[in-house]
Amino acid sequence: MRDTRRIPDFIPDPSWLDHAACRGKPSYWWLESPPGSLGEKLALNVCWGCTVRVECLDEAFAYGDMFTIRGGMNGDQRFRMRRP
Repeated sequence: MRDTRRIPDFIPDPSWLDHAACRGKPSYWWLESPPGSLGEKLALNVCWGCTVRVECLDEAFAYGDMFTIRGGMNGDQRFRMRRP
């Protein structure tokens, strides 16, 4: 079977994580939850107030993460936004 994992075009600088609004919050909030669930609402609320949302979203795309909430978007939203 062929390995289809995506190798990032660049390796993001992880220093932005020091400024992430999610730092110290329960990690399970960012795991893919059903749309409209309490977990998704909590995570998205934190994301919307974060100053490093763009960096988080860039990293999600760089690593092909389509299963967690990142950069204020869930995996389905990022999948639809992805370019071929």
